Amino acid sequence: MTNTVTLRTDHLGSDKPYVVGHQYVVLGDCNITAYRTGAIANAAVDIVADATADTYTRASGSFITDGFAAGDHICIVGSAGANDLLVSKIESLTALAITCDDGYGGGITADGAGSGTEVITHAGEKVLASSFGLSTVSSVELLQVENHDNNVILGDISADGTFFYVYLYTLGSAALLEASLQSGDCGVLGLKVTGNL
Repeated sequence: MTNTVTLRTDHLGSDKPYVVGHQYVVLGDCNITAYRTGAIANAAVDIVADATADTYTRASGSFITDGFAAGDHICIVGSAGANDLLVSKIESLTALAITCDDGYGGGITADGAGSGTEVITHAGEKVLASSFGLSTVSSVELLQVENHDNNVILGDISADGTFFYVYLYTLGSAALLEASLQSGDCGVLGLKVTGNL
């Protein structure tokens, strides 16, 4: 997670969440300075890819402990070449197995001879509800983009509402492939976040 959030002040000079209906709304600028280059959840273990079940399976350790959750978008490197180009969404997971959708750019290619050097990482930037002065998030809206070379996708909000993901892709990319993910300093995103204190 390599972002900082600066809350915007309203016309009265307040940067606190304000009540709308039964929830709170807060405006903030999320500055993403090192997209996909910071410390991110990963698993550098022997991972077997199963094309029929659309799964990545490991023999030990835990994908859950590594920080993965249903709804996350992920990438793998060190697997079959076609898998290394995918951005897949986790449909479900256990400690030892991740089940994905077919992926952007195709389905998982079988790779039953994991080498022990496979690494699965998040494909997005994790943004915490607490960065906006909230305990949980119920919705996120994009207000502005500083770097207009980015396609911005606001990802699924976590099941407990404590965070959400932002995905940044090269503008005009033909498909949402791993190769079109942005990296480095991606500038500021203006966000409107709704949730609870």
